[in-house]
This record gives sequence, C-alpha cells and structure tokens, in this order.
Amino acid sequence: MDMFVTNIGDNEETNLKMTAVKMKELRNNVCLDIGIFFFKNASPFNIESPSSISMCGAIDSTTQTLLKEELRKVRILLQQNQTETAKRHVKNLISAHSISQLYSVYSQSSPSSSTKPFFIDTILSVYANSKLSNEAAQIYHLIQEDGNFPSLSAFNQFIEYLVSSSQFDKTLEIIVDVVDSGI
Repeated sequence: MDMFVTNIGDNEETNLKMTAVKMKELRNNVCLDIGIFFFKNASPFNIESPSSISMCGAIDSTTQTLLKEELRKVRILLQQNQTETAKRHVKNLISAHSISQLYSVYSQSSPSSSTKPFFIDTILSVYANSKLSNEAAQIYHLIQEDGNFPSLSAFNQFIEYLVSSSQFDKTLEIIVDVVDSGI
C-alpha cells in the first residue's frame, strides 16, 4: 500500500496534527461511551469478568490499529526524507503512547524496513529534544536490546542533552555501556 502513497497531503503538518488529535479523540470517545454505559446501567466494573476482558481487548486492538496507521505515516514521511515533519508527528504520538508501545509497534509493522535506522534516530531525538531524559534513556536501551545503535549525530544529541541537564551518572552509564559493547 505504501508504494501507492507518494504524498500525505499538501500541508503535512496540519494533516499530522489533525490525525493525532483525531486518534486521541476517537479513543476518548470510546472510553467515554464505555464509562457512560457502566454509569447508566449501574453496573460495577468488574475487570476480571470475561466481557470486561473482551471489551478491554477490543479497545487495545483499536488503539493498536490506529497507532499502526500513524506509524505507517511516519514511515512514509521518513521515506520521503521529510524528517522534521516526521519528528513533529512522533512528538504528537509520544503523549498518547508508551515508549515500548511506539518502538515495538513500529518494529513489528516494519520489520525489514529500510526506514528503521531513521525512525530510531527520530524517536531518540524527539525524546531528547522534549527534555524527557528518562524516556530517552528507555528508548536508547530498547534500541540497544534490539541490536541496533542510533546514528552518531542522534547519539551525540542524546548525550549532549544528558550533560546539559546535569545527568552525569546516566551519561557515564551510557558511555560505559557503549565502550563495553565494543561500538
């Protein structure tokens, strides 16, 4: 399907913001409908009941499907060398999804993608530029566990952020890991 998509739209930034907002809005509407159902029916929310487990699975499945679509758009932007637009799109996604969810869904939906190194750099840069040091360190460790390493420029940006925010212990830990791994 990606081969048929050559341009997401004339105004990618507006489209990306609208898509992220729309995704969040759809999810919130589903959660609101579920909450209203329980309130109006005076039903206790028993998370261990089969129907509750099924409902939660359906919500998770819908969220995963929407996230896959959003990450497909990121992949297309990276293929088109629109890295700044891709970074803005990822920045919108990090507020609604966990680090591991973003990384694993991208990896699963694009296992042999030539864009994965660019995605690694993009997501690490976004977390570092957003001043989310714990999250940046977590994504760095996920990248490493997956047998990958960010580009030198993304890695330097990450290290510079850690140093500028006086996180010397974390910086030293990461540099020691790099030296120990032989990179």
